[in-house]
Amino acid sequence: MKNFTSAKLIASILIVPMVAALLVVAPLQANAQDKAAAKSAAKKSAKSAKKKAKKRAKPRGRLPNHYGEVVKESQRTKIYAIQAEYAAKAKLLKKQLAELNKKRNAEIAAVLTDDQKAKVAALAAAAKAKRKKPAKKKKSAVKASKGSAKKKK
Repeated sequence: MKNFTSAKLIASILIVPMVAALLVVAPLQANAQDKAAAKSAAKKSAKSAKKKAKKRAKPRGRLPNHYGEVVKESQRTKIYAIQAEYAAKAKLLKKQLAELNKKRNAEIAAVLTDDQKAKVAALAAAAKAKRKKPAKKKKSAVKASKGSAKKKK
């Protein structure tokens, strides 16, 4: 079952009797069906237009700062090709670095005793839980500071 916000719930309570009244009146019912069909067709065409607009033949990349006003289109193409080449190399290096870090962490963990490993795991879990709690407090602290800033003005 979907979660409803209070506004959606109120809207659905108000709309249901209106829809029932429309269904009772036959001429209006046919008109409503025509409108619904037109509306669904419009939605489908809008969705297909969005999909077409979102699809690009090929991602172009991004020029370095201040290059946009200086380079020609042929130079842009060369720059994008260079960026693509280095992006592939960087991706490979990131993967190798992740594997190296994983291996390093395993070797470091092997130095610890079982009790130390358990304590580290508990400390890590506590730190993770602590990171989640202040996010809520920060929002309320920001709201309070904004309120006090308004009073000062």
